[in-house]
Amino acid sequence: MNIEFIEFLVKNQVIRFGEFTLKSGRKSPYFINMGAVCNGKSSSELGKFFAKRMNEAFPKGLDIIFGPAYKGIPLAVSASIAMGKVGWVFDRKEEKTHGDKGAFVGSQITKDSRIVIIDDVMTTGGTKEEAIEKVKSIFGAEIKAVFIAVDREEVVTRCDDPVGASVSPSEKPRCDTRHIVSGESKLATEEFTEKTGIPVYSIEKISNIFEYLRKNKVEGKLVVDEKIYKAFLGYRELYGVK
Repeated sequence: MNIEFIEFLVKNQVIRFGEFTLKSGRKSPYFINMGAVCNGKSSSELGKFFAKRMNEAFPKGLDIIFGPAYKGIPLAVSASIAMGKVGWVFDRKEEKTHGDKGAFVGSQITKDSRIVIIDDVMTTGGTKEEAIEKVKSIFGAEIKAVFIAVDREEVVTRCDDPVGASVSPSEKPRCDTRHIVSGESKLATEEFTEKTGIPVYSIEKISNIFEYLRKNKVEGKLVVDEKIYKAFLGYRELYGVK
């Protein structure tokens, strides 16, 4: 359990408690907002947390950290600074047609680059798959791993039930998940790795975060009381692995 990181999330208001509607359509009792890390000190600290995890997973080193636009950009830069000589790169939402033309900004990617993706959380893995294909199709390079700050430990939102049957592809992430059957669900990170062959590493898991915060005060305050913890357990009953 990474206590220093957990307390970092609280002190910088990265983790918030209440009722939040996620991109998936799920109503969550907590929200991870890496956008709250928006000054030099906190960005430096976050970069060091990511760098430590990357060094643990790749002791022989990396070449480039890819932060998908937009949320991944400051994460990639912060982690790159903490890593030292490791480069950073991000993609443009729309390819530039003048000046420094191209779909990517930052370090030069080659087919032999040891490159990893960095992001805040993983919901379905869809955006990561798009990023992987983008790098492969343009540079012929293979993504070695995905690093996320917090593993929400949730199953993938599916749309093959009656609720999602008539939903357009662009709206599918918002489909209902009531069809999830005990024993058949897998974590989004696990399904992503099975599908792509690419491992996913997190700095910390949400279960550890809640377990620590329900028992320990941060800056003199207990931020997870029994009401918040029960809401979390109820949410995990719906969207966690059965």
